[in-house]
Amino acid sequence: MNPEFLRNLWLEMTLPRLIAAPLVLGAIFLLAWYIGGRDMGEVSHVALWAYYIIMLLWGTRRAAASLGDEISNGTWDSQRMSALGPLSMAWGKLFGATSYVWYCGLICLAVMAVESDQSWQVFLLHPIAGATALAVALLAVLLRRGRARAGGRGSSLIAQGLGIVAGVLLSPAGPGLLDLSHIEVSFMVDWYGLEARPNNFFLAAAAGFLAWALFAVYRALCADLQKPVWPWAWTLFSIYVIAFFAGFTDAAAKAKGIDWLVVAVPLSALLFYVAIFADSKDSVRYRWFLISLKTGDWGRAARLMPLWLPSLPLMAWFVIALGLRTDQTDPALIQPLFYDIFRIADVKILAATAWAIAALLFALRDLLILLFLNFGKRARSPDLAALIYLAILYWVIPGILGFLGHGWIQALFLPWPLEGPLVAIGLPLAEVVVMALLTWRRWRALAPRPMPSDLARAQPQAA
Repeated sequence: MNPEFLRNLWLEMTLPRLIAAPLVLGAIFLLAWYIGGRDMGEVSHVALWAYYIIMLLWGTRRAAASLGDEISNGTWDSQRMSALGPLSMAWGKLFGATSYVWYCGLICLAVMAVESDQSWQVFLLHPIAGATALAVALLAVLLRRGRARAGGRGSSLIAQGLGIVAGVLLSPAGPGLLDLSHIEVSFMVDWYGLEARPNNFFLAAAAGFLAWALFAVYRALCADLQKPVWPWAWTLFSIYVIAFFAGFTDAAAKAKGIDWLVVAVPLSALLFYVAIFADSKDSVRYRWFLISLKTGDWGRAARLMPLWLPSLPLMAWFVIALGLRTDQTDPALIQPLFYDIFRIADVKILAATAWAIAALLFALRDLLILLFLNFGKRARSPDLAALIYLAILYWVIPGILGFLGHGWIQALFLPWPLEGPLVAIGLPLAEVVVMALLTWRRWRALAPRPMPSDLARAQPQAA
């Protein structure tokens, strides 16, 4: 058996805890049965809430702490030196450290199964949502590995929050989401023209995202354990997400000017920003990457490739395609991108291509801002500082300028083609040039560059 899983199992599944869980949960269910007028339906409802409280609040905390506590206590480095591979480590951390959580959660699911009107597809969604929440929490800790105080309490809280969000989004009983157990039979999901019943479709979709979350944990552990991997997974996941959500653009959406490109543009932009915030922006690793390219060592360069690098051309292709298509056809097709955001109802023609180029320049400027802050010698929480700066640049300042009227100054902070292509492209291009020079100077001043001979002895973290 997996030694890491067995070690966590012995720590978690002690005899007193095995006895305490059914007694405590049984008392809660008995109280619910009594207060609910001896109705098993009420007990099933309480069991559902108990399951998600256990999995999302307690489970995500345990999943994050399975690695966060190891980092904080200084025992993770010794585990990395063991003979365990990334797959065994992932299985042991994810399901071994949370084995008692699963024990309590399965008791709740068993009570739900006794008196439940949910179909088997919906019932399977509950453990899938819980497993995805745990995987995302552990993945968040792994992605923050190597940064300042990565195993601290703040990192665990962030990881727990991300896990809760993932679990709620996949839960069929999440607040504000569809309750799949009460959807009418006549309701069908239209995806790329294929109609499917909601239970079957959402079960398949949730299983797909769970598979990606588990694979992401494995790949992140490969990187941490210094196992060379090729950087294809993130690109393939980005294409998967865009293709999945683009499938919902049916005839009704296309009649309103919302087709697959309008869906792909914000999704590709979101994935690009996730990549630049999730990636470890290590200046030494960037030097290794550039020298590997210069020396023609393509294999090492691919393993050192920043996570955001494949996302940038993918986003650029979708944004430029939308701009060109809009300028060549009906300008009203870009209404969802302008009329709903800026409330400009009197504009007849929009320079969509200028907007697209400006949007890409702003994305490049944001990337340079993050690199500039991360390359600082005394950088503390540079990603958090970048989030604050970007919020000021995109929301606070444009909101203040909105009270003063629209003009060319808006193009300094937003893709703004209403003053002409020269202003829309020229101002963000100037910002990119300034940030590129500042980032280059800070990067050059950090440390001496490694020689190509040093790369043969180095063991860099995989991308």
